[in-house]
Amino acid sequence: MSREQFAESLIDKQLLIQEAVRMEINKEENFRSAVESFYEQSLIKILVDRKLDSLVVDVTDAEMAKYEELTQSKIFLTKFNYPTLKDMQEKTNESIQDIESDFINLSDDLKFTLLSLEKGESSKPKKKGMEGVLIYRIKDIQKIEQAEAGKSEKFDVKKVSLLIQDKKKEQLLDEWTDAIRESAEIWRKE
Repeated sequence: MSREQFAESLIDKQLLIQEAVRMEINKEENFRSAVESFYEQSLIKILVDRKLDSLVVDVTDAEMAKYEELTQSKIFLTKFNYPTLKDMQEKTNESIQDIESDFINLSDDLKFTLLSLEKGESSKPKKKGMEGVLIYRIKDIQKIEQAEAGKSEKFDVKKVSLLIQDKKKEQLLDEWTDAIRESAEIWRKE
């Protein structure tokens, strides 16, 4: 873009803004709501970005070795699903599902959850939006024979390390937001 084109675009922008103000669009509720929403979303984005930038996590050699070992394994687990935290505590409205899958075919969230568990152990309860509260228990881990596994992909150390780092940061961010929620004082008008 030439200097002349740039100057013309600035002039056009200012003329359009002046016309919108002349028509008092800036005083309309629709406009005010849009500005307020943009302001709030910008604040939240900057806050979360700063928090994420401040989080420092390490991926250990043991985590990498376990992940690599699991990529060559079939996982047998049980998924416990509860509509609410209260249901989980009281063990009511429980939905149980047995899952059998090669580790590499699981979601990244589930891979990360299973990374910290051994056979027979259960995950911490985790709220998952509309799904409610989820707990996973590993029933068994079986090594897949190479012939069974088919073509084995090369283990991508960098990709796996970044995945684990991202999931650790996500976990710390969740803990941080939970702490904010627990310490907050929210007042309702009645």
